[in-house]
Amino acid sequence: MAEENTEKGKRRWERFKVELRVSLSVWRNGKEFRFKGTANDISQGGMKLFVAADLFPGETIDFELSLMYSGNVSLKGVIRNRDRFEYGVEYLQPTAAVQEAITRNCRALSLLGKSGDS
Repeated sequence: MAEENTEKGKRRWERFKVELRVSLSVWRNGKEFRFKGTANDISQGGMKLFVAADLFPGETIDFELSLMYSGNVSLKGVIRNRDRFEYGVEYLQPTAAVQEAITRNCRALSLLGKSGDS
């Protein structure tokens, strides 16, 4: 099968199989709920997030990614899908600088065979 017909060929951005720590918050009925989780399968446009919390497709979250080589970056995202406690998150209006920092850090970590928690 040609790559353009595979899942990888349909992606807009390169995905990285590294793990990064995530702190996130969600607002419900005027109250803030905070959680910690792990991101993997990370790209410039989104990530897979594991967090032991009930988040719902369409819900907006504020989160901070811990980038080993650039410090922390803060983003907004929307939950696009859910499978148990794994969530597909699309970033909402990330700046070009943030996208570049994510890519640079993930590329370095994947080349070193490390996760961001090392």
